[in-house]
Amino acid sequence: MNILKNKLKNIPHLPLNITYDVNRLLQEFKDLPYPLMDYIPFKQSWYKNNQVNWKSLSLSSIGGKILSNPEEPFNGYFEETLKDYCPYTYEVIESVGGGRLLARYEEIVNSAGWHSHQMQAKQPDNIAILQIPLLMPEDSKFSVVSYMDYRGSDFRKPFKVYEQRYEPGQMYILNSYHYHNAFNYSSDPMITIRVYIDLNDQNTKDMVEKAVNSYTGEVVESYENYMERMELGFLDN
Repeated sequence: MNILKNKLKNIPHLPLNITYDVNRLLQEFKDLPYPLMDYIPFKQSWYKNNQVNWKSLSLSSIGGKILSNPEEPFNGYFEETLKDYCPYTYEVIESVGGGRLLARYEEIVNSAGWHSHQMQAKQPDNIAILQIPLLMPEDSKFSVVSYMDYRGSDFRKPFKVYEQRYEPGQMYILNSYHYHNAFNYSSDPMITIRVYIDLNDQNTKDMVEKAVNSYTGEVVESYENYMERMELGFLDN
């Protein structure tokens, strides 16, 4: 398990190579009797920018409330909230091990600021953030930067940013170990389903491990390699 976690934490955007019918998901979303509700995505004490307003509806929450709670814990008894209205959505979520932890619709209105769930919010390393994109304008993206680069930078020199526009119809694990952010420069809505999945579940672990083993894209520099470069004085190279 530790080998899988170590590999996963340095993959910025991991495609699961699992497809779904995005048109069915969108139709269920449009047919919901509730509008997306305003909420601040990060209101925990570790995150001071409480002026970032997104829109959201819970699909799985503690207490079964449809209004998303930005201070919801990573573990607890989560209840399904909208299953009567969007059965296919829950079928997709449950097929990848979701629904037992937080799951919610999110409209990303603007940047939430760079943040790390594991480093700042103490997200357990057995939990991964799965993104199921519904609407992704051309001018939208998810971005990841090395937490070592971000925390150690004086911001006078550029550092590597791993950017990707997530393709609706595909699923991705967004890196929550390093610093990440989401951007929508378009006037069109950027809407995704955020789902937390538990690597301690064997089926979920097997699914993620298969995706990790087939991944051939870029990886974020490891902490060990970063420290070695720092000791040798090669951080500017």
